[in-house]
Amino acid sequence: MSSDGSSEYKVEQASTSDSRFQYFAPTSLTEFTELLEKNYDHAKICAGGTDLLVQITQCALQPKYVVSTSHLEGFDKIELNEDALNIGSLTTVRAIEKSRIINQTFPVLSEAAHEIGAIQIRNVATLGGNICQNLKCAEYNQSHIGQFMRESIKPCLKAGGTACIAPFDSLRHVVVEKGICRAPFVSDLGLALHCLDSSLTILSRRGERIVPIRQFYFGPSEFDLKEDEFVKQATVSINGSRSSSGFAKYKQTANGYAIVAVAASILFETDNSTCRKASISIGGVAPSPYEAVEAESLLEGKKIDGELIAQASRAILESVKHRGVARSFKISLARSLAKAALEKAVVHGVDVN
Repeated sequence: MSSDGSSEYKVEQASTSDSRFQYFAPTSLTEFTELLEKNYDHAKICAGGTDLLVQITQCALQPKYVVSTSHLEGFDKIELNEDALNIGSLTTVRAIEKSRIINQTFPVLSEAAHEIGAIQIRNVATLGGNICQNLKCAEYNQSHIGQFMRESIKPCLKAGGTACIAPFDSLRHVVVEKGICRAPFVSDLGLALHCLDSSLTILSRRGERIVPIRQFYFGPSEFDLKEDEFVKQATVSINGSRSSSGFAKYKQTANGYAIVAVAASILFETDNSTCRKASISIGGVAPSPYEAVEAESLLEGKKIDGELIAQASRAILESVKHRGVARSFKISLARSLAKAALEKAVVHGVDVN
């Protein structure tokens, strides 16, 4: 035990070197935000730990301080009122998956939660951790090689190098390039919240601020979140009309990250068949959620049927010109999954008044 009351833990590496950090478990929100403010440039928040601890073990992250949320209360609630659905950032993925409230109002969230890892992961992983997870790119964490080889090759751009070393045509990287890094967006819950046009409440010692989730993501593992800030909750507005949503995902392993995932939401007119507003968000193809505006525009203002859904799905990523075998396959996947997600959305249609 350290003199300041914190516990120090040793993380074993796959080498002869060590990585040490101080572990803090504050018991109040005030203490939590004070610790973040004091150590903001060297601290990482640990909620479920399913992403952070793996990244530390792989040497992708080496924080000096880890601040736990385990003793914070009131951030794991799911509440539905007349205006919105609120989900606390410390709500487990499993709780979102099994929530009757979420299943009946915004099933895309439950379906996305179900697709995250194994049940053991979902039992401890949290909403906040999933939407703020670190890069998922082999060239970044290089977990497929040992420590000796890791030190002998050039680091990628996000690991202190000067260039992205990811292959151009790969199932594990983007189709739509924005900037230099080719790491894809892989947060399933972030994707679902994006298609629902939700907002996030961000907390720090300075107070709270609201950020639309479509402004929260702006690059590979780059968020509108300062080092001393914490995501308090996600809010999905109740639109007062018949709404429907669905989620579809392709992954190479049962518990793996998405090669491509699609979250879709449809807001109907009062006739329950004409689309007032469509939202299609795609993961795995760009550094942040990709909004399929070309497909959305084909759906809006028209009566939804199978033929229209197929037509809209075929329009997705049509503007991408530079394609290899892997990229072409991912585009085909995105279209098939968008069709599946939209068809689920139609079936799931609910009145959320």
